[in-house]
Amino acid sequence: MLGLLILGVVGIYWMGSQGRHRSIWTGADVRQSIDLAPAKARALFDLLAPDDVAVTVGPHHLGRFSGGREVSIRGTSEDVRTIARFAGLLSRLDADDHDRPSGGWRQKPSAGMCERTYTLSRSKAKSLAKLLAFDDVPVFVTRLGSKLAVTAAPEDQEIIAGVVRILGGKANRCE
Repeated sequence: MLGLLILGVVGIYWMGSQGRHRSIWTGADVRQSIDLAPAKARALFDLLAPDDVAVTVGPHHLGRFSGGREVSIRGTSEDVRTIARFAGLLSRLDADDHDRPSGGWRQKPSAGMCERTYTLSRSKAKSLAKLLAFDDVPVFVTRLGSKLAVTAAPEDQEIIAGVVRILGGKANRCE
């Protein structure tokens, strides 16, 4: 009897650590591994890990990031493609350091950039702002509570808008 009770408690703990959407998989789900610098991989995991996000991320152990450079994304083909494009934006300069301006990208926005605001929950806005604030990501971000003001190239804005959609937020038009 004690063994069944212990097994029940362990089962409940394990189910709770998986999150609601973590156990719902369909044959239409796609999986892709993304390789990023370790700090960016952890930040991407933290952004996508909440239970109400439509994609699932790994590798994790009991809901926590297990470290390293690789993040595994699982979801619809559109969502996985959007996250992969976002990872490309985050690592665009990781692979091509010799083209990086001295001092990183934290200089004046260039003429082809536009500003767009995004509205998310406070925690998701904080997580997204953390990812976009790396010195080598070619965007400028300002966080005001649950809103982000992002200045970036229009094609990068579309990638960010796709991520905001996955996170359940709203995007305004480029100004």
